[in-house]
Amino acid sequence: MKQLYNWDDAEVLLGTWKRYLAFGTAVSKYGNWQVDYKDTMAVVLHAEGDDLRKVTKAPKSEAEIVELNVDEEQFKRCTSKHGGEEGNEREVYGRWERHPKRLQKLCSSFLHEDEGVILIGKSHAGLVWELLRAGDHVFACDSSSKDISYLTKVIKIIGKDARNECTVERQKTAHRPDRDMYHKLGKKRNKMWEYLFQGQPKTPFEHDYIVRKAMTHEAYSGYHKAQVESFAMFVAKCERMKFGGNQAMLTYDGHNKIAKEYDVWNPIESDEETETSDLEIEERVKRMREGMESVPACNAPSLQEEEVRTKSAGASSPMRDVTDRASSIEHMQTDSLTPIQALENVLIHGNRQGFREKAQSR
Repeated sequence: MKQLYNWDDAEVLLGTWKRYLAFGTAVSKYGNWQVDYKDTMAVVLHAEGDDLRKVTKAPKSEAEIVELNVDEEQFKRCTSKHGGEEGNEREVYGRWERHPKRLQKLCSSFLHEDEGVILIGKSHAGLVWELLRAGDHVFACDSSSKDISYLTKVIKIIGKDARNECTVERQKTAHRPDRDMYHKLGKKRNKMWEYLFQGQPKTPFEHDYIVRKAMTHEAYSGYHKAQVESFAMFVAKCERMKFGGNQAMLTYDGHNKIAKEYDVWNPIESDEETETSDLEIEERVKRMREGMESVPACNAPSLQEEEVRTKSAGASSPMRDVTDRASSIEHMQTDSLTPIQALENVLIHGNRQGFREKAQSR
């Protein structure tokens, strides 16, 4: 949020949000402003020409003044059962969750239908659903893949409910060659870590680890149109975390710290879609090898074809044919000069036309 005040093409309107369940607050500083962090609401508007009226949606009858100071009411909070865990009443977002309908109504003061909303931080499922119902597009940003996974499950479950009579479309991420392998692997990456470092190898030079590493390289080099070095770079970063940093598991923060040192790293990149979280390394290697064997290496005739051809040539025999080939090769070698022969011919023999004479036998 601190960076938003430095944007040239954005306006930030601060307001207050009085929660139904009050908690203690901490004071935070934004620029020259001191605010109660947990009770502060910020609406970020991209204003054209600093004219906020151009981003304000006016009702049919009369213009409505936007109320930025909201008093929250009691509402039904998101629990684990909404994500498919039957009977689990644990609140997923706890005290951070806000009244989704009140927040959607606030956003509608600035949004036209079919426009987009970027939710920075906690992308709560209740709010996302209310925005989707209103016909808006939602861009959910969260550092926790667990929360994004819960959000996705909730929206799928609600969208399939016959009472809602709707379909929810999720934009699929394209397989882009320059995307980091961390994002290409998606939900496979944690299993990739477990596969590589099973048995807790102490160094990268242990035999079993080297074999597994070679198998993963063969199976996933070029995965989702990745660049040649992409998977090797991913494994190198994992080795740095495991053997250099003693990390027990792959984490976003650990990878992010190393990636920023060596790569052109985009921390807000999206994961690519993967069919399954299973690695299927042996199956992938087998399919790749079978595909390579099915492609002919060259158009050279086989031994059987060569033998048939030489027999059909009449008087010539296979032995005679081999002798003729040797003779022709010798003739070709003496006619066609190598660079060394050409240099010797000019410097020693003074013959610039070509070295035709064979060396005398001693």
